[in-house]
Amino acid sequence: MLRASPFFETWMQYMGQYKRDNGALTVDDQQLNARISRGRVVVEQAFGRLKCKWRRLRDLSNTRVDIMVKIIVAACALHNMCTGLGEGTCNEHPHGCPREDDENQ
Repeated sequence: MLRASPFFETWMQYMGQYKRDNGALTVDDQQLNARISRGRVVVEQAFGRLKCKWRRLRDLSNTRVDIMVKIIVAACALHNMCTGLGEGTCNEHPHGCPREDDENQ
């Protein structure tokens, strides 16, 4: 889904290519990989929190890309509204959403 989005193309132009570490990377390449990795972790955690609170996001596999984008934008808007009202954490999982234990993945 990410690779099909216009955001991905812009992001790739900004971030550059992630380089495979086969032991021959320069210090600059290693630093680039570290920055990309940190950004990726933030994005993955954000989607994890969204998927925990808005379970509809867990089953987008048979949905058209344009509809997926609308669902994700709606979930983000709702999340931001809830956070603004002080309801930002998931009541079921206040210390983070489980991955393997959650029967509703």
